Amino acid sequence: MNPATATDQYLATIPAARAALATAYTQGGHWLVLWGWLFSILVPIVILRTGLMRRIAVTAAGPKDRKNRAVFAVAATFFLLHWALLLPWSAYADWWRERSYGITSIAGGAWFAQSLIGAIFSAISGGLFLVLLYLLIRRTGRRWWLWGAGISAVALFAAIVVQPVVLGPVFQKFTPLPEGPVRETVVAIAKETGTPAAQIVVAHGGDGPGYTARVDGLGGFARIVLGEGLVANPVDTAALRAVVGHEIGHYKHQHLLWLTLFTALLVTVALLVIDRLFAPVARLLGAGDRTLADPAGLPVLVVIFSTFVFLSTPLLNTALRTVELDADRYGLDHAQAPDGAARALLKTIDYRAPSPGRLEEILFYEHPSIRHRLENAMAWKAAHPAVRR
Repeated sequence: MNPATATDQYLATIPAARAALATAYTQGGHWLVLWGWLFSILVPIVILRTGLMRRIAVTAAGPKDRKNRAVFAVAATFFLLHWALLLPWSAYADWWRERSYGITSIAGGAWFAQSLIGAIFSAISGGLFLVLLYLLIRRTGRRWWLWGAGISAVALFAAIVVQPVVLGPVFQKFTPLPEGPVRETVVAIAKETGTPAAQIVVAHGGDGPGYTARVDGLGGFARIVLGEGLVANPVDTAALRAVVGHEIGHYKHQHLLWLTLFTALLVTVALLVIDRLFAPVARLLGAGDRTLADPAGLPVLVVIFSTFVFLSTPLLNTALRTVELDADRYGLDHAQAPDGAARALLKTIDYRAPSPGRLEEILFYEHPSIRHRLENAMAWKAAHPAVRR
């Protein structure tokens, strides 16, 4: 077989109207990255110019100058106010647009409730994190950013690895996968790869019945979570094996840990940039000679950090695509279902343009393009002629 020809044959099965809609959705999302960054710096600037953060810092510190209390009050207020001011944009970008393209079916009230819960959680957890960060700024001098990198790594680990397990039940309902052929298929590939399979559940709700899966946990614990679409009748057994094999690849190769370390490295650089640029940016934004240790300057810190994140997005996307390709290889080697993988990829067409340009993929794509992954699957199939699933 010819992998390129086989890839084109699979892509030819996608209706032209559906592919065009997916391309419009995907390329529109590229503009959202730019607009999201602009709003993410505009809102902190507005908050800074009101002088509200300064008043809250002084009031919370009180006559005894309780700095930690002042930091928490400023941070919690800032996160909640930031959420409220961005709410119209978030409602458009994260809910209305998703619903208009058929990506989600969640109702507006449910989306708002989830967003509010997330904002409250961010205000509390972010406030506690910033208390520690500002304490380090006050106590460790010019080396604060190195110490800050350490606590940032811990916070990132909690956000990437622990938070989905803790907050998952808040946004989704999980039920055990019933006994039967589907469960037997998942258990079989888990045993073949040496993956614990004590918990195999189906996720209900959230953004809708996705054709997805994931494996939560580290070390000797694993919970295999399947999207409703993946186990809906009739079940494509080969596609199921391919998707679960891919997700087990993430678990076995500890991709979450590697991504945490890579992101922590980026955060370390971001903190160094903040240390060097805080004073001039504060003057530029009209904050005067406010020092980095002053919690009232938090909006300035957020402007610098948001800009750094925006500029480093291609680097993070490259790291994400790298682990996705590694998980693809693992899934192909262990599930041995290249055609199942191809059919599963075509199920994701609604929210991924199938054939972007190479530069577009590098800059904006968190996952390799469908064409890229199809080509890899067909190349694997060509190298293993005995496999025909």
